[in-house]
Amino acid sequence: MLTKEQFHALLQTGPMLLDGATGSNLMKAGMPRGCCTEEWILNHPEAILDLQRRYAAAGSRVVYAPTFQAQPIPLANVNLDKQTESINAMLVALSKQAGDVLVAGNLTTLAAFIDSYDTALFDTMVENYRRQIAGLLEGGAALLAAETLLYSQ
Repeated sequence: MLTKEQFHALLQTGPMLLDGATGSNLMKAGMPRGCCTEEWILNHPEAILDLQRRYAAAGSRVVYAPTFQAQPIPLANVNLDKQTESINAMLVALSKQAGDVLVAGNLTTLAAFIDSYDTALFDTMVENYRRQIAGLLEGGAALLAAETLLYSQ
């Protein structure tokens, strides 16, 4: 994981281009709509590596590990919740093979899986993120990127 000082120094070297449109590009590569993306990628690693290598060749300095919903709650839908940490670690390690790029662990909202926001639910969300982040760090993510974080009441 980059320190704050290392990250600031990196920003001083020029624009930090990131990748994008990973999901739609993976669908073009054959990933079926509605599947567990993380599971599909682990079974088809060449698809993400090809895409990330193309991003690196185009100038991306950071690629997102494909961990957008690699948290226990969504992974439970495909009976992979007990493997949360190892799945995140494997997806970061896979992305590190994409070339001379930094790999960001990708975190997203759990809003689609949560009906209300009470104290017990908050604790559940914290535990989900804790487990995901533990795997991202184990895999060697250089930084964490939190995106599409939604809150509704």
